[in-house]
Amino acid sequence: MYGHVEGKMTEETPHDPVSRKGAVRATVAGMLLEAFQTGYIGASIARTADLDGPYAIKTNLPYLLVFEETVEMLYQYAYDYQFDSTKFERHFRFTPTPYREGIEATVRWLA
Repeated sequence: MYGHVEGKMTEETPHDPVSRKGAVRATVAGMLLEAFQTGYIGASIARTADLDGPYAIKTNLPYLLVFEETVEMLYQYAYDYQFDSTKFERHFRFTPTPYREGIEATVRWLA
């Protein structure tokens, strides 16, 4: 949805999708924001980095579709991917799961 971003991504980071998945995310976010701004719906949008951990492994999609989508998103691994969730964490009193904890939970789930 954001494409290549130098530095941290925040709620103010402009959308510049470079993938089909990113373009869909940007379109849906735009539709939600427009509906919210016109008073049609009440909404909160919480954006996260791609999922990790046990929930990322579960899927009902055919393997080929998952593989294609993964390949499309490989550009994210070519440079640092920093997401600043400070505003979300403060508003919702949320603490992100550290990577190590998520990896350990995944290994336990797979065992």
